[in-house]
Amino acid sequence: MPSLKKLFAWTMISGLLLNCGEKIQLESYHFDPEKGKVIVEPEGNERGYWAGAPGIYYDEGTKIFYLTYRLHTHETYPDTKIMKRGHIARIASSLNGIDFTTIKEFRNEDFGASSLGRASIVKCSDGMYRYFMCHDNLEESQWTIGMIESPAIEDLNALNLKPVFTSGSATQESLRDPYTFFHDGIYYLLVTIEKINWGNQADSSDYEKKYQGVTVKRSTGLATSSDGVNFKWIGEVFKLPATGWDSDCRRITSVKVCGNKFVAYYDGSSGYENNHEDFCALAIGEKMTDLNPVDPNTFLIKSPYGTGSCRFADVANVKSNTFIYYECSREDDSHDLRVVIK
Repeated sequence: MPSLKKLFAWTMISGLLLNCGEKIQLESYHFDPEKGKVIVEPEGNERGYWAGAPGIYYDEGTKIFYLTYRLHTHETYPDTKIMKRGHIARIASSLNGIDFTTIKEFRNEDFGASSLGRASIVKCSDGMYRYFMCHDNLEESQWTIGMIESPAIEDLNALNLKPVFTSGSATQESLRDPYTFFHDGIYYLLVTIEKINWGNQADSSDYEKKYQGVTVKRSTGLATSSDGVNFKWIGEVFKLPATGWDSDCRRITSVKVCGNKFVAYYDGSSGYENNHEDFCALAIGEKMTDLNPVDPNTFLIKSPYGTGSCRFADVANVKSNTFIYYECSREDDSHDLRVVIK
């Protein structure tokens, strides 16, 4: 039986959502990672192998689901100690939101990159599909957020990548993991602001030594646009607390507008040992610049397996169903990509 404190918190937050102008409760955003259907398996069966970072877009015109995701590996390039990391990014389509067929694939080499991050698709008012992606350079010192556009997703071409934001060096700030949505005449581009402080082995070619003593802080930044092409940088909008379970990571991964409220899934974690093994949380606010996290004692989603990681949740509302896509830790500590339908 839930405690009175927890029951009171659920009641208060559910009431907040009910006043949004839609019949929606906190339970509508909660999901059980274990019950999700696996859509994509990882390439390996140990920590560091991921099939995930999903981004979902449902095209109301064509009635097609478009899913972006990436594959991450701990394998190295032949005859080197350089890790492939996020080496494949795919776009897949589906008519039912469950059975997907790959229609486009990009690789590290297409962008001269050491790693590919999360991507996002949006169809703009001019009929163009715009694919926002990010990649690191070969020195792992600078991330670029870029955009590729085409009237057909199958025709997206890596050679047509247009930089949207280029980060500073990784010892300062990197911008990565774009998420795009449209609301009330504005295109919102949310990105992860990553601040890395390297240890004493930053220049080492040995990966294990290179990452000794590294600390990583991830918050969320915002840019806006009226056309989906030219974005104005607003700044950091979801800052890290000084302490707490999400003091190292607050990365917004999906946003839905409920009446006059923005409701956002976000990834949170603390400590470098939990880097890339985030948990799923929720934040609510009347503005994207004023989001407040929901009490983690009330809303925090973890996988029952491995490290407990459940991250990059994204949502598509189609008719009376809600499709929630996410990356989930498995018993062997690898991650797969799943969907829960509510």
